[in-house]
Amino acid sequence: MACLPVAMLRGDLHHPDILLSDLMKAPGYREVVCFALLIGCAANIYLMIEALRYLRGRASWEVAWSIDVAVCLQVCIFPAFLLVVFFPFGEVGLHWFLHCVGCLLTFVAIAGAGFVYVFFIAPKLSKSHIVPKEDAWYRRWCGISVCSLVVVAAGVRSLHFADNAGWAWSLLAVEIGFCALWNLASVLGNWQTLGEMDRTDPVAFAACSSGEEMNRSHRKEKNRSHGKEKKPSNRNNAFFWSLQ
Repeated sequence: MACLPVAMLRGDLHHPDILLSDLMKAPGYREVVCFALLIGCAANIYLMIEALRYLRGRASWEVAWSIDVAVCLQVCIFPAFLLVVFFPFGEVGLHWFLHCVGCLLTFVAIAGAGFVYVFFIAPKLSKSHIVPKEDAWYRRWCGISVCSLVVVAAGVRSLHFADNAGWAWSLLAVEIGFCALWNLASVLGNWQTLGEMDRTDPVAFAACSSGEEMNRSHRKEKNRSHGKEKKPSNRNNAFFWSLQ
């Protein structure tokens, strides 16, 4: 995002070619912008899938199918975004067509995930208190906003085809709005949930909790009191005395 005003101020982008797609094909910006967008896309998808996985393990079976649909939509975002990155936006042709298809699939998948969450997942979880209140508020409003924005984007894109110069700024605002809402939903919408996951369901390489350490020490003391502590073998004793 920060590269966009820099490119405009330097004169590398000129109206009406000011969209994110134009920045992704600009010399000197393409590599940096595409790399940053791919990293952000992968991170957002990972956060959302982890949060949905955690939610599915604690929700009732009635909402499991809806969560599975939301996870499938999240998975579809990355291959669609690869079309956006690998095929630059330019003259009308195969690369232009694949780029537009990738943008369409990305926007539809993000909006579809928001639609499923707002209308099928959130109502069934509102009384169970599984999702923290702050996360639930951000998820709900980001989902409603992205569903509304996809309708606006369809109209603006149609008008942009008819008047490229007149609707360039409006389409740029829609693109930035989509990126901002997706990041807000992934980070602020999962902030409390991720903290709870760190406490109750840490990843494999996380440090051992104090409770686990206490359980291990308790088991060790119990075995020692019952005479079950492992004693060194005679071979180890012989090796020890040979070193003296």
